[in-house]
Parts: sequence; structure tokens; C-alpha cells
Amino acid sequence: MTVSDQQYDAIAESFAESAGLPARAQAEIPSVLDLLGDIRDLEVLDLACGTGLYSRLAKALGARRVVGVDSSPVMIEVAKRTTRDGLGIDYRVHDVSVMPVIGEFDVVVAAFLLNYAPTLDTLSSMCRMIADNLRPGGRFVGDIPRGSYDPTRPLSDKYGMTYDMPPTIAEGDEFSFTAHLDPPLTIKSRRWLDDTYETQLRNAGLVDIEFHPWRPVGEEFDGGFWEEWSANPLAHNVSARKP
Repeated sequence: MTVSDQQYDAIAESFAESAGLPARAQAEIPSVLDLLGDIRDLEVLDLACGTGLYSRLAKALGARRVVGVDSSPVMIEVAKRTTRDGLGIDYRVHDVSVMPVIGEFDVVVAAFLLNYAPTLDTLSSMCRMIADNLRPGGRFVGDIPRGSYDPTRPLSDKYGMTYDMPPTIAEGDEFSFTAHLDPPLTIKSRRWLDDTYETQLRNAGLVDIEFHPWRPVGEEFDGGFWEEWSANPLAHNVSARKP
């Protein structure tokens, strides 16, 4: 069991509440759904599914088959309890870096998976598993901490998420991010640069790798609420395709 497994086992019951934080509800989730586009009748694999948020959303958008995978058994149990009867989502417990190939999917979603890789080899294995579970022409959509985030200009907690990152952090070093719930949840992550993510996804055989800023929605967007975020975003999306 990894540190990531242990920390998520401990917070599984309350972690689902983080979906209501401004950074997630008004920026992350709408941005992921925009990248997913029309997934009606497609097969979707949700890696690092946590409590099943994107698995449920994929079903609601008309996906024919959805499989959710997480390394935390407690997270998977919460996902099963949260999912309404009849959705038909297949939840499984696996460490993505060493899991078997489940099948050929049209779309693989991975919201904050790659940033938990403790080593470059593990990151490489995760990227290969994403590619190995995609059919030709299939797409990958993920969330990652932004590699060029400037820790010398930390954000306020008004977006619901902050990083505790030393100004001289090296690639591969550990840092913490906090979801400002009541009580706050602090989770350990790893610092990888966007170029490193891109290289490992490309080495895994994926193409058309692009990074996309989260695009906030809602009434606050035009009122200056997101100006601080826009100047130094914590995270963004990455997408790719299997040729």
C-alpha cells in the first residue's frame, strides 16, 4: 500500500465534498466535461476514480460502459455506496502503475492520477497503462498540477485549494495540497514538470498531447473573482490520443 492509498483511505468519506469547492465545481469539472465532449455510447475508463465523480458523470452523459479504478479500497466502497442502483458502473481496486490491461476503451479519464507517481519509472508505468487501455483513436483526458506554478506567489484559499510548496522545490519532490473543507484535508503529491508529463505520455505511444487551462464558469467569472487564479493557476488539463 502506498502513502497515497493510506491518505485517501483515511479521508474517503469526506473527500467527495471537495467537488463543491470553487476550483473544482466552477473550473476543474466543467473543463473536464468540455474536453470529454460527446461520449454517448462510448466505453470510458476512469482511473483514480476516487468516490466515483467522473464515473457517474460519464454515465449521465450517456457512456455505454464505465469502469472506475482506484488504489484505495475505502474510496471504492464509498463510490459503490454513492452510485445509484442501476447505473451499472464497474468499480475495481487497482494500483494503476501495476494493474492489468482491462480492455480497449474509447476514453480514459484520470483526474489527478499522474501527480502521485513517486518516481519517474512509476510515472512512465502509469502513462503506459493509460495507452494500453485505449483502443486506436481513443482519447485521454486528465487533470494535473500545473508544472509552471510559481510557489513564491501562493494563492489565497478563496478557491478552496492551496499548495504548500517550498520555493526551491525540485522535480519529483513531495509537496502538500489542501482542500479547504471543514475540517481541511491535506494530501501529499509530487512535483512533475509539464515537459516530463508530455515526454512520458509520448513515450507510452500517445500523440497530440496538449495542455488546457481550466476555464471557470459561473457568476464570479466576470467579476474579478478568478483574476488571482488566472495569474498563477494551480492545475490544468492534459489531453492526448492513441494513434
